[in-house]
Amino acid sequence: MFLGWYHSRCRKAGRGLLLAATGILLLSIALRSIDISVCSQFELGTHFLWHVFITLVIYLVMLVLILKYRYPQASAEVATRASRG
Repeated sequence: MFLGWYHSRCRKAGRGLLLAATGILLLSIALRSIDISVCSQFELGTHFLWHVFITLVIYLVMLVLILKYRYPQASAEVATRASRG
């Protein structure tokens, strides 16, 4: 969550992806927490969703890393445009 806020504040590339990853992570933790109580009504439970969403979080964070190191000028361009108004 801190990195998403930091990237958003500094207008770095991938800021929306990190904030989305934070939201998905919180959702996956919530689903994992209610898994035991939901299993009696929903046979599959929500544990598989934990794995799906955690995988999505890892994908989004890796995508941000790729954007940062493969296209470092993208962050500088966004910051320059933002400072111009």
